[in-house]
Amino acid sequence: MPQTSKQHDAATRLLDRYSKLILVVSGVAVGSVFSFNLSAWLQPLLLLPFIALLYKPDNRSTLRRYISSCALFFIPFHATVFVWFLDANLPGLIDVSPRITTIALGTCLAIMAIVLSLAMLPIAYVAYASAFRKPTARLVLLPAAWVVCEWLRSILFSVFLYGNQGSVGDYWNFGSLGLELMDTPAKIMAPVVGMYGLTFITVILSVILYNYFTKANSRYTLHTLSVLGLVIFFSVIWQINLNSQPSNQRSASVLQQRDSVPKSGTNFIIDNFSTEAKDIIVLPEYSDFFELGYTQYAQDYIDNRLAPNGVGITVEADWLNQNNRYGTLIFRNDQKEIVATQTKKLLIPTGEYMPYILTNFFKLIGKNELNTEYAETRQLLKGTDPAVFKTKDLVIAPVACSGILGRNIYRQLVNDGGQVLTNSASLVVFNGSKSYFKQSLQMARFHAIANNRTYIQASKGAPAFVIDDNGNYIVKPGNVEDKFIDFNFAATDKKTFYTNYGEWPLILSSLLIIISVGRNFKTRTKNRRYS
Repeated sequence: MPQTSKQHDAATRLLDRYSKLILVVSGVAVGSVFSFNLSAWLQPLLLLPFIALLYKPDNRSTLRRYISSCALFFIPFHATVFVWFLDANLPGLIDVSPRITTIALGTCLAIMAIVLSLAMLPIAYVAYASAFRKPTARLVLLPAAWVVCEWLRSILFSVFLYGNQGSVGDYWNFGSLGLELMDTPAKIMAPVVGMYGLTFITVILSVILYNYFTKANSRYTLHTLSVLGLVIFFSVIWQINLNSQPSNQRSASVLQQRDSVPKSGTNFIIDNFSTEAKDIIVLPEYSDFFELGYTQYAQDYIDNRLAPNGVGITVEADWLNQNNRYGTLIFRNDQKEIVATQTKKLLIPTGEYMPYILTNFFKLIGKNELNTEYAETRQLLKGTDPAVFKTKDLVIAPVACSGILGRNIYRQLVNDGGQVLTNSASLVVFNGSKSYFKQSLQMARFHAIANNRTYIQASKGAPAFVIDDNGNYIVKPGNVEDKFIDFNFAATDKKTFYTNYGEWPLILSSLLIIISVGRNFKTRTKNRRYS
């Protein structure tokens, strides 16, 4: 027997013997790219064990085996991606002990990992249906199925964390493989293919590697790589065109806070200080700058620094009002006058509304008074859809905190004329979670690149940052300390292919899966008829 054949047989036996452990470890490894410091470059390689075991040659394979393989991979994957959920600062919101907090959040995370994995199980059926067909089928069907399942998962996530004043939609994109590519040069394709297109590319690269190692389908692999090369070429040309468009330089400042506003008399640091009047100053959510007792801060650091047509943006809530409490985006001019307001629509679970899974948990353990306390002190009402705000010199696309999760929110605001993206955030509820912050940075970078707009985030309890339309830092996140950061940015009107047409790879993937499943069902029905 040739040496290569012996090595192949040995590898097959190893996969068979430790298949379950390999699937679990692979899921944790891919999830660690999101939550920890594993390089995003490794993602296609880390997916290889899962794909190899999914398509392992076995004439006795059943749909049940494919479902089992997917469950063993996706449950630890989701548990790793959403590990930041354990950092939620419930004791800072309601009078609950750390022990009950750990039990509640741990239980919620475990259930969430299982429930979200259900949305990915259609991958098992697609793999099962295409396993014994030509390798060309899995080359496109597995990436297409992954894309569709990621969309289904985002919907299911909003259902799982639904509660009084919650929202259902494709907002929650944690764990999307496309977002991880924001940390690689592949981000240049985002203005053309969007997030789901990048997910498709990630999976197809892993399948290509699998075909290469198994010496399958080299001709079609080359064809696929050629198409991918054309996408990259088109993306580069598109980016060159975007960068050649005229833009206007604007002056701005962003505030970063550790927690509450320091005592009166404390001077704020101003990094990269500029005497130029500011077109926009972005403050964090619940910054308290305009509360009674802090008027001098507002005068010194905002009013006196704004241009005559400039605007300061913050988010405030009337916490003493139990019946009509909203998170409100407030726009003030250089005279401290409120010129516009918007109520916040997309609320953050545990921070601004309590998911039913947690309210029912507290009821189950006899702590329903915690739900009452939360409703009286923290619960917000859902507001209106975000809208652009126009000054004489600038059109702003503003959202509050959890709005960073809404791809379609920012895309719509840019289509409505937004020239710069802003977010006023408070991440105190996540106790400085590095995992959550890492994933929110990926989302922010996606919004900036895919829409060709500068992204400004003012943060409370986390670093502030500013990302330009190429995904590069204008203001890099650093240590969390109380300070303003001055900077200039380019305001532009040029829209991208993604901005105009949205997540078109999701639509194509859905059609591909529908056609494939329909053909497979028709073939099986025909075979049963003649058997």
